[in-house]
Amino acid sequence: MTVADRKAFALLMAGLAETFAEELSDARMAIYWGALEHLDIETVRAAANTIVRTSTFFPRPAEILNAAAGNVEDRAEMAWNAVVNLVRRVGYPGVDGRGKAPEFPDEATRRAALELFGGWVALCEQLPGAGSPAFIGTAKQFRALYGAYARRDAALPPGETGRELSHGESVAGLTHIKTALDQRGLPTGKL
Repeated sequence: MTVADRKAFALLMAGLAETFAEELSDARMAIYWGALEHLDIETVRAAANTIVRTSTFFPRPAEILNAAAGNVEDRAEMAWNAVVNLVRRVGYPGVDGRGKAPEFPDEATRRAALELFGGWVALCEQLPGAGSPAFIGTAKQFRALYGAYARRDAALPPGETGRELSHGESVAGLTHIKTALDQRGLPTGKL
């Protein structure tokens, strides 16, 4: 959402509060805005409409997020289906003919799929046949790993992912921290 959506968001929250006979303070509004501002207003509105039809209590921000994007278990299931479809569609030659992994729907899907098997080619070679006990076990492992990444990514600021930083990014971040500590007159040690 943008600053231009604040009025629409306030009306939406007031409507939810009225529907569920809840008080809506400025502090509560600010917390909800902060938790949901990475979504567009139409997504928040659709989630609120779902909640009004399915819930009996005023929603917490996490419930609005779940209504907007599905809970982690639902997203993990969709991610597993996306991985299986990518393997069927692209195969071990990958998108470049030399084993380069295709684009995944999101970072949690990519990390869970590639880390579970050790890379795209290994994923394609080792993925058991659908319906087999090994396939079901692999799907369960993937969903658990995906859930861990998705929950961790949800705890990060919007737009950030849990990707590893490059050496340059790490040095720049540490330099920034050292500068801030120097400005406060705090000891920094050697970087």
